[in-house]
Amino acid sequence: MFIDDIVPPICYYCATSIREGLLCKECNSQLSYIHPIAAHSKRDGRFLFLWEYQGLPAFLIKKWKFNHDIVARDIILSCVDSYLTEFREEFSDIDFVGFIPMHPLKERFVRWWNPAAVIARYISDRLNISLVDVLSVRLFKPELHKIRDRDLRLKKIRNSFRIREGALERLLSVSKEIRFLLVDDIVTTEATFKEASYTLVKAVKNLVIKGFVLCG
Repeated sequence: MFIDDIVPPICYYCATSIREGLLCKECNSQLSYIHPIAAHSKRDGRFLFLWEYQGLPAFLIKKWKFNHDIVARDIILSCVDSYLTEFREEFSDIDFVGFIPMHPLKERFVRWWNPAAVIARYISDRLNISLVDVLSVRLFKPELHKIRDRDLRLKKIRNSFRIREGALERLLSVSKEIRFLLVDDIVTTEATFKEASYTLVKAVKNLVIKGFVLCG
């Protein structure tokens, strides 16, 4: 006897009865992508992102990040896969992909995984783009995610990143301009992205960085 015969399938978000899959038609419509043109317009061409941070997208990200929910993760990665297929040209000039790191203590004992790293590896495998794990976090600052003031966050996050030992070899071997995709899960004030970008460009002068996030 199949599980669906015992417990009929319901939508993961609103609990409405469904025939198959994880989301009902109405909830699935909340995962329609923001077109790259609109994303570039909102963030001055610095980011690609799938959604606004609200409703179902926010729910899925929180479930994945804070509740270690692999169903939410799988829904998100399925959406990323579809986005990469639909807007493949946006990634055609990317040479390397990297991600915003998480402090090892936080990743191991609090979150269990870093969503940005998972997404970056998925993009790398899906599009056959070289992945470089180049950044690390100097200090664990658990209060940072609570700060919404942009200037204060910029101040608090200053000098938070460093280059991993031996990680620059592949980047430094390239003499031409390098198109680098820097991945995170969400962007709000852009403070984290700017500090990470500053650290990278300071070490590798010929980097041109574009951001990819789930919500922007």
